[in-house]
Amino acid sequence: MTISFVGYYSLLAIEIVVCTCANTTLYVAYGTTARMTCPLVNDTITWTGPPDRKLIAAGEMAYTDDYLVIRNRTQFTLEVKLFTERNEGTYVCETSKTNYDFLVHMINPPKLQITPGPTVIEGTQVQLKCIYNLQNEIKTVAWKYEDTNKEKWSNLKQVELGSITRSQAGEYSCTVGNQHLTASANATMVVLYQPEVSITYNDENRELKCTAVGVPNHYDFNYWKHKTEFGVFLRDLPSSQNGSLSIPYIKNETDRHCDRGIYVCNVSNNVSVNGNKYVLAEYWLNSTGKPYFVTTNKAKQYGILKQETNVSVDIVSFTKDVDAALFTDEMFLSSYIKIVQMRVIDTVYAKDVFVQGIRLTFTIHIQSDDDFRSYTVVVNNTQGPANYTINLSSASRPEPPFSLHCLPRENEIAVSWKPGFNGGYKQHFFVEYRSRQEHSWKILNASDYQSNTTTVVTNLAPGTKYFIRIFSKNKINSSDHTEQCLVETADGIGGVENDMYEMQNNIQQQQQPQDDNPDVPVYSSIDRRHQLSIGSTVSYSVTKKKKPNPVGPRKGQKGDDLKKTNHCEMSTSNENGTQDLNYIEVCFDQKPKDYPFKIHGLEQKTDYIDVDFTQKVYQPPDSDKDDISDDGFASAEVKKNKKP
Repeated sequence: MTISFVGYYSLLAIEIVVCTCANTTLYVAYGTTARMTCPLVNDTITWTGPPDRKLIAAGEMAYTDDYLVIRNRTQFTLEVKLFTERNEGTYVCETSKTNYDFLVHMINPPKLQITPGPTVIEGTQVQLKCIYNLQNEIKTVAWKYEDTNKEKWSNLKQVELGSITRSQAGEYSCTVGNQHLTASANATMVVLYQPEVSITYNDENRELKCTAVGVPNHYDFNYWKHKTEFGVFLRDLPSSQNGSLSIPYIKNETDRHCDRGIYVCNVSNNVSVNGNKYVLAEYWLNSTGKPYFVTTNKAKQYGILKQETNVSVDIVSFTKDVDAALFTDEMFLSSYIKIVQMRVIDTVYAKDVFVQGIRLTFTIHIQSDDDFRSYTVVVNNTQGPANYTINLSSASRPEPPFSLHCLPRENEIAVSWKPGFNGGYKQHFFVEYRSRQEHSWKILNASDYQSNTTTVVTNLAPGTKYFIRIFSKNKINSSDHTEQCLVETADGIGGVENDMYEMQNNIQQQQQPQDDNPDVPVYSSIDRRHQLSIGSTVSYSVTKKKKPNPVGPRKGQKGDDLKKTNHCEMSTSNENGTQDLNYIEVCFDQKPKDYPFKIHGLEQKTDYIDVDFTQKVYQPPDSDKDDISDDGFASAEVKKNKKP
C-alpha cells in the first residue's frame, strides 16, 4: 500500500500533511496539521490513538479539542490540529467488522546553533551547527546565507566559519530532510567591530570633526589630545558629544605657533579588542603664519674683544622660504652665514618640547668695546616678518664653583657643587685632590655639562685624609679654585673618623689606674658610639698639640701625692714623664649660633670644656702654596670648667 503527502515545514509557516491510504507509515513535522482519511464507509466509524488506543472520536464527534472529524460524503477524516510528541504513535479507524492502521512519526525541526553566540566580535572563531533528531532518518542537510536560492554548503551538520569578518554578518539557515519531509531553521548573526574613524577640519571656524562608523553605532568621544609634530603630548581638549572640537584661541600661544601639531580623536563603541576599547585617529594641522623665535633663544650672548664671534638664533617658519638679516641701530650689518634645519626646543603650552626649526648664525667683528651692544635679527617669510634683540657682552673666564660638599666612603669620595657663571662660554669642571701627606694635586675631569654637578673620586686609600677642591674652565681661561674641604675616607670598620680617634688610642695606652690617685680626674677615652652634633651643618677637624702645661700641679697636693699627679698628667702624659700638656685644637667650618658646645663625659655626665665662640684669634693670610699646615686653622678658645 502506498502513501501520498503534501507540505513543507518551516519555523515561519504551518503546513498540512494529508494521508489518504491506510495501513502505512506517515511522517509529520512538529507543529504541523496532519489528516488521516479512513477508507471505510460506515456511520459508526470510531477512531483510537495514542496513548494506548485511547478513544478519540466516534462518527463525526471528536472527544478532545486536539482533534477534528471531517466528513466528506461517505469518507471520514481525522485531523490532528497541532502535531507534537504526544500525538506520535498508531491511529486506528474501525467498524464492527474491519479496521485500518496509521503509524505516524514526527520529524523534530532542526535548530541552528551559532557558537560562541549570535552576537560576536569581529575576528572571533565562529561555528555553525545544525542540530536535528537522527531517528528521523535525515538524508540531506542544506545551508543558505541571506535570501538566496544558492546552497552555500551541503550535507554538513557543522560549518566552521573561522575568524569572522563584518562582511559575514546576516541570516543563515539549515534545511534537513528525509524521503518524506523537509524542515528548516534560521538564525541571524551580528558581528560587532570597533569604529573606523576619520577626521576633517574646517579652517573657517577652526573646528575638527571626528566621524566614527562601527557596530554598534553608539559612540563615546573622549578628550582630544594635542601633540607636537614629534608626538610629544601638549594638552587635553574636551570633545562635544558628536565628536567635534572647536580649537580655542589662547593669547600669546595661538598667535605665535598657530596651534600647529597633531590632534588625536579618541572614540569607543564599547567593543574591546586586546583590552583596548578606544580607537585613535590623528590629524596633522599644518597651520601657516609668520615665523617666530623660540623661547629658548639667549637674549644675552658673548664675544671676545678683537676677535670674530658668532651669534645664533632659533626660529620656526611654516614656509620653506626664509630671509634673515642682522641690524644695529636700524642699519643693515650682515646676512646669515649659516642656516640649518634642525630640531629646536620651544616652550609650548608651558612645556619645553622639540619642534622643527631653523638655526641662523651671524658673524660679528668685535673691533672695540663699542661693538658690545644690542643687535636685532629680522626674519621674513611669505606671511610676514618677526624680529629678536640680542645683547652682545664681553666674555670672561668662568666664576668659581661654590657650595662644595664632600661625602667620604671607604675607597672613594662623592663630591657635589654648584656651578658659577660660565663667563659666556661652555665650561668644564675639574676636581683636584691629594692626601694630607702629598704635595701635588691629582686632577679629575669631572663634567663637561653645567647641569651635571656631581662626581665620585675613586681608587682612594681607606682611613686617609684628603683635600678636595674644584675649578672650572672655558675657552678663555680657568676660574679660581673653590675653598678646600678636608675629609677622611672610612677605615673599612666603622664610619668616617677624625684625630679624636687617634687620641683615644693614645689615651687608652697611657692611662694610669684611678686607684693610684683618686683625686686626679681620669679622662676616659672618646666613645665613638656617641655622636655629638650641633645643628645640621657644623663640621670640625682636630689636631693634636703639645705645649708646656701652664696649669702645673694641682693645689693641695704635696710630696708623693704631687709626684703622682705630675706623673698622671691628666692621663695624657708623655713616655718621658715631662709636664707638657697634650691637647687638641678644634677648627669649626661653621660656628653654631643657637647651641652651646661642650665636651663632656659619657652618658651626658661631667662637663669638662666649654667652647667660647666669642673670642677672636689671629687668622694668617691665605697662602699660595697648595699645602695647608695645621696652624692654618682658626681655633676657638676653650675654657676648662671646674667640676667636682
